[in-house]
Amino acid sequence: MSEGLSKKYVTVREFVESWDKELYKLTNLDYFIYLLINHMGNQLDKHFFNAPRNDSQLLLSFESIGTLCFNIGDSFEYFLEEDSFGRYSVDYRVDKEMSGEVLDRNSDVTHRRLKSLQALLTHGYFKEQSFRADLMEYVIIDTLLQFYYEEIGIEFGDEDMEIMALAEFIEDTMIRFIRAEGKSLLQRYDDPAIDFFEKLLELEEGINEAQRWQSNGREMAEDSHDWSANKIGHENALDDVFKRFIADSERDASQDDLGCLSCTIELFQCYLQEEARINSIYEISPTHINEFLSVWLIKKFAHESPPRFPQLFQSLARFITWLNKNLGIELKREFIRFYDNVKTEIPRVVRILHSYLQEYNLFEIMLLRNQEDAEQIDGFFEITEFSQRPEKILSLENIHQYQPLKDVGLNMSSYNSLRKGDVLQATVVKKNEDWEILEIHYLFPNASKAYL
Repeated sequence: MSEGLSKKYVTVREFVESWDKELYKLTNLDYFIYLLINHMGNQLDKHFFNAPRNDSQLLLSFESIGTLCFNIGDSFEYFLEEDSFGRYSVDYRVDKEMSGEVLDRNSDVTHRRLKSLQALLTHGYFKEQSFRADLMEYVIIDTLLQFYYEEIGIEFGDEDMEIMALAEFIEDTMIRFIRAEGKSLLQRYDDPAIDFFEKLLELEEGINEAQRWQSNGREMAEDSHDWSANKIGHENALDDVFKRFIADSERDASQDDLGCLSCTIELFQCYLQEEARINSIYEISPTHINEFLSVWLIKKFAHESPPRFPQLFQSLARFITWLNKNLGIELKREFIRFYDNVKTEIPRVVRILHSYLQEYNLFEIMLLRNQEDAEQIDGFFEITEFSQRPEKILSLENIHQYQPLKDVGLNMSSYNSLRKGDVLQATVVKKNEDWEILEIHYLFPNASKAYL
């Protein structure tokens, strides 16, 4: 199953404004690189810059991870589309007299490299090793050495063990992402991607507007609040806030209720600290509550016995009311609006996931996954239509690439519990010219869509 919640290290707006192209000129390759940049950021944060490397000189902040991944994406794009160096040709930006001679050669290199990238999706070991060698030599190592020297002020050699471990991690991450997500975009890499970017920009603006609204509300509350009565700690650290909430709740709850309250509210605290990486209570926004309810809880309890969801929702509501009363943080309106959309949906999708896992045939899935000639697509797919319910056939659309898939088979006993608009994080495979869902990683209600 897929892991963790994805964070945006480079926003759509930042990418579009920084990429050296007009919006209407952006292609599927550009869109793929945008997705790759943020995927690399999440993988580095969660699986490389983790506890064992807390004291490493390689360690980067959130912003620096975003900058590094953008630089790698930029170098990757140049490597594929505009490369004019190395064993293939001459850098005409340096030697202008050679420009006329190498332009045709550069075009040929671009064509060969993009074809090599496409071949990686369908061919095996030797194609992959050849592409890995080029990727490491022309994209990853140079970008890492330059980044750490210019941005961090550390000069590494290209044989340094730490930098090579980071380079190999990035290489593996890029290859896996190309294989998992590249089929639909890279086979038609030069097609316009303006529709993809415009939809993401519209979605991002909507989220930003909600955050600006919440930020303005917090500023007004802070200006008018009586700090002498309610100040908690120097920076209103999360641990202090949650301890104060539990302590205040002791007066109004029985011992059993208090134990349940403590356990359930700790889930929200865990999300804020470990996933959202929030340090101050004033950083909380409606987006965090919505993502916690519609994504994090589902992933948390897909493999575990679920909590009593009504009790969990009630605990969260009490905490939000307490925040408003004691710290002037207004989240109640947004919580009520979103809660109405998910209060029955979250338990439903968790039940479906548990039912699916009981039927899960790992052996059969691994056999199909290892067939190199089997066309497979990994992604987030929204159910757009139930074509033939008795035969368990439905239609899907990839929510990031807006790619429709018609008449997809899904053989699971809880099929009839699915609803139009549900989003499957899944692997889809083509068997005998027909698509079917090979593996479901997670299932989300439609309200989760903005946070996937």
